[in-house]
Amino acid sequence: MVMSPLSAIEHYRTFLADHYTWMSGPYADKVAHQHNLLARSGVAPLTTGKALDLGCGPGSESIALAQLGFSITAIDANAQLLEELSQHAADLPIRTVQHDLCALATCPALPAQVDVAVCVGDIIPHLPNTECITTLFEQVSARLVPKGKLVLGFRDLSEERYGLDRFLPIRSDGGRIMMCFLEYEPNAVVVHDLIYIRHGERWDLHKSSYRKLRLSLAWVLSQLEVSGFAVLSKENTQGVWNIVASKS
Repeated sequence: MVMSPLSAIEHYRTFLADHYTWMSGPYADKVAHQHNLLARSGVAPLTTGKALDLGCGPGSESIALAQLGFSITAIDANAQLLEELSQHAADLPIRTVQHDLCALATCPALPAQVDVAVCVGDIIPHLPNTECITTLFEQVSARLVPKGKLVLGFRDLSEERYGLDRFLPIRSDGGRIMMCFLEYEPNAVVVHDLIYIRHGERWDLHKSSYRKLRLSLAWVLSQLEVSGFAVLSKENTQGVWNIVASKS
């Protein structure tokens, strides 16, 4: 029986959340990286001092935003990763909310206005369809103050890999080995995550798959423009587009 790929939310809930922080590398390094990215992007409090971290995961972006002087509403669909963020946040002004980004307007106690919204870590390709992305951009624009900024990051999967180039090592140590295999479709990529976990002399394989959207830079930029954003900068680092846009 052939199993269909899971949704991204289900893949994280049933499989990847247990390994996500390990997979991403040292937490302090992630916070420092995000702090540098936000500082270089000119992110600073404007009028409200409030920020949204969309698809926050365990929250390295939220911690970095707090270091820059913001009060943050951190939103993610995964309860386990939000709990990790709460443990890291301690007394920082970070509120965690479990919610689906496809329905941001219905999120409880969402601030009426914010100075900045951050959506990095390849979040938008994890949404179920492009309509959700367009709606998210519109709803973020509605919440931003004039000249407020959206910092966006996503992996460019528009160019297909072939053959053995579809097998990608992710991370390994003495107890875990992770890799993924990419299966291309016209508008999406099925990501097969494979994790070997060591138990004594035995290595046990754990596996799951989910579907990600293939987004071109041109399409993302067009949707930002339609939603009332002016793009201030864009750069590609190791296949990841980092975009800073301002509300017009």
